[in-house]
Amino acid sequence: MQPDLLPPAPTIPIGDSNNTAATITPEQKDILIDPSIAYHWYKPARVYIMCHECKHLEVGGNIVDNKGKIIFDAEKVCDAFARNWMLSHGYNPI
Repeated sequence: MQPDLLPPAPTIPIGDSNNTAATITPEQKDILIDPSIAYHWYKPARVYIMCHECKHLEVGGNIVDNKGKIIFDAEKVCDAFARNWMLSHGYNPI
């Protein structure tokens, strides 16, 4: 059995997330999912976005230096996490 790497028990309400797939509130451990994603017909798309957003609860957002250069790219980290989680749980793109 594989350990579950997602953060413990985030709240995941469905509602308008301001023209984005999802909006997170780290201090409340909330992920507001847009209905267009929550009810999307293609399950892998829903799973990918949920894994990506759950990882944001752990790592937060990008970290930039005083010149605006990204020194920690949270989007890449969250994308990699979602991809690896899905592959380890049998979502094989081949």
